[in-house]
Amino acid sequence: MEKRNCTCRLWEVSSIPCCHAIAAILLRNEDPREYLNVCYSRQLFLKLYQNVLQPISGEDHWPPSIMPELGPPVTVAQPGKRRKARRKDTTKGKNHSRKLRRRIIIHCKKCGEVGHNAATCKQPTNEQSQQQGHCLTEPRRLQPTTRKRRQIISATTQD
Repeated sequence: MEKRNCTCRLWEVSSIPCCHAIAAILLRNEDPREYLNVCYSRQLFLKLYQNVLQPISGEDHWPPSIMPELGPPVTVAQPGKRRKARRKDTTKGKNHSRKLRRRIIIHCKKCGEVGHNAATCKQPTNEQSQQQGHCLTEPRRLQPTTRKRRQIISATTQD
């Protein structure tokens, strides 16, 4: 008891007697408060907080200061390129449509050739060739897609 420790070590850690120590103190008919550390005493508490500053209600009641007002800290530009606040979407941009176009095979409606469309076709149309006196062969027909083939085959078998 005089060493103020217990096998559970709670008394050593907190300086407050544990339940085992209190039971032993009460068996000896002594007051457990006598075994508390001095830091938990009422006299020390009052002594510590006797000079505490009382709060002032509102900024209007603050005493004026002779110190200059503080502004925000000066920002220093870091080296390197500044980073944007938002990141651009990867699906938008200059090359996104070109990347998609590489997978699609373009066929011309006028001549049926691969690699260009009717707007960029260099062969003259039927009206232009007749005016200029050129002989234009019949444009090559594209094979129907698989869905159209199925429709054609099912239509012929039903007849």
